[in-house]
Amino acid sequence: MALLAVSAIGTAQAQEFAISDGGTQISDNCQNTLVLTDSNADNGNYLPGENYEITMCINTIAGTPVQFAILPNSGDGTGVWDVDGDSELFIYEGDNTGAPTIGVFNTETDPNGVFFTTTSTCLTFVFTSGASSSGAGFVANINCIQELQPFNAIVNVQDPHSLLEDTIEGLEGKNVITFCFNDTLSFIAAPTFPLSDATGNGYEQLTEECTFIWDMGDGTVVEGLGLTEFEHVYTEPGGYFARLRIIDVNGRMERFEVYLLMAPRVLFSNNVFEDTLCIGDTTQITGGILGPDTVGVGPNTSTVNLNLNFTDSIAIPDGSGVDYFTEIDIFGYSGDPVINDPEDFIEVCMNIEHSYLGDLQAWLICPDNTEVLLFDGFLGPAANQFLGDAVDNSLGIPGVGFDYCFNDDAVWGTLMEELVGGNLVPVTMGNAMDAGTYQPEEDFSGLVGCPVNGLWRMRIRDNLAIDDGFIFSWGLEFNPEFTVDTIRYSPDVVDAYWLDNPDIVVNNDTIITVVPSSEGGNAFTFVAEDSFGCLHDTTYIVYVRPDVITTDDIACDLTPKTARWSSTTRNSGFPKLQSMNTAYTSF
Repeated sequence: MALLAVSAIGTAQAQEFAISDGGTQISDNCQNTLVLTDSNADNGNYLPGENYEITMCINTIAGTPVQFAILPNSGDGTGVWDVDGDSELFIYEGDNTGAPTIGVFNTETDPNGVFFTTTSTCLTFVFTSGASSSGAGFVANINCIQELQPFNAIVNVQDPHSLLEDTIEGLEGKNVITFCFNDTLSFIAAPTFPLSDATGNGYEQLTEECTFIWDMGDGTVVEGLGLTEFEHVYTEPGGYFARLRIIDVNGRMERFEVYLLMAPRVLFSNNVFEDTLCIGDTTQITGGILGPDTVGVGPNTSTVNLNLNFTDSIAIPDGSGVDYFTEIDIFGYSGDPVINDPEDFIEVCMNIEHSYLGDLQAWLICPDNTEVLLFDGFLGPAANQFLGDAVDNSLGIPGVGFDYCFNDDAVWGTLMEELVGGNLVPVTMGNAMDAGTYQPEEDFSGLVGCPVNGLWRMRIRDNLAIDDGFIFSWGLEFNPEFTVDTIRYSPDVVDAYWLDNPDIVVNNDTIITVVPSSEGGNAFTFVAEDSFGCLHDTTYIVYVRPDVITTDDIACDLTPKTARWSSTTRNSGFPKLQSMNTAYTSF
């Protein structure tokens, strides 16, 4: 799978305030993060005897959750939480200190930092420090938790043929395009974004900032930022399931799927005709559409080449408690099988990088919306450990993914169990969980009763800001005893005819009479058109022997050749002949 690189920051901006600024500070857009720090009065530290109050508000839609997070010291400068036991940070759920109290915090009472969500658009903070206190203080991030905005994935397919609707068994209600061998298919994507920057609190979605992933179903996968136009030629016969995935700047993915059916070459019968003639001879050649009383040409059958390597990918942008979904539409299994035993579902695997594991939770969701928890690193001991060789920032720069699988029968325990056990490997910027197969946090017995065919989803929650990640690919493995349906199609032959040729002396539509006019091979071409609008032809060769005068028995000239011997004719070794006619005839 090609790497997916989507900018994770988009147009978001951070507005930073020190608690000593006081007053009421407002972010006028849901995209703008509010950052609150201590006073930093003493070269980055707070001073003894401080007493400050500030109110922070995000101008967001009522009821939209707001996330507050203070990360503990991580050693890389991304988290600051150093408030001694004689100092306190009071947080109120409202625009004044009369609002309900969320809590009173310092590093001794809450060494793992402070994290909560609220539907209040304003928070009020009061910080007091002890008479002899000092420390690095804190850095708090206040984010509006935005829902990812759906959009329309619209694609026009430019080709010489038509869209078929409900004409292929097994493809009813699907997008179907027919085409001919060696056609160049041109795809033009034109997504529309009806919710872009909705009411000033949505985020901006632009075509040029979307990643387009073209998967043509024959192993060709091409991606690019703003790659709205794509051309492809299929070199092997058959049908293909192709799809385009469009991913916006915040990780929302929509897709367009289409079945592309190449017309199979029609079946031309082996007509019997006299294929070796002499000049002036005639022969009949029979064409036409196959039927009970004639020979000629008939329909052929082809199959859809289903690429059963069901995978998908997604960027995991800088987290703010949003759930990111990546989807795999499983189809083609015969009889719509159901998982009746946990062993019917073998494993789920992903190639992922992210800093940090402590930010993440992941669930697998089957087509009936049943969920099983794969791993939960949030606020656990995994805070500073990576998945894969990650790039530790939020700039949308992908690192190197490691393969992590989840299987009930895995030798290793869960990710958290293996983390505690030290199953780590060194990577560029720290340590990462070793690649391999782990047990899921919740076993797969919860999937019993789930259908196999349908939309399987991975739900990833990145709970904390500052870093991002990527799932480059993920896939599922089922019981190999589940069999796959075969989708067959057979376009009808709708017309057939002979190409004009001056040597055709009689053309009765399906039967022609020909009189070849030249020596050697004479070509007569029969054309068939199918219901996909594709033309197929075959050529019949009638060989004409050369006109040669000779005494051999291989020429076509049947005119008698006479040699007259007279009394005056002399030929050594022959007697004198009287009025003798001898004809030498060759065939």
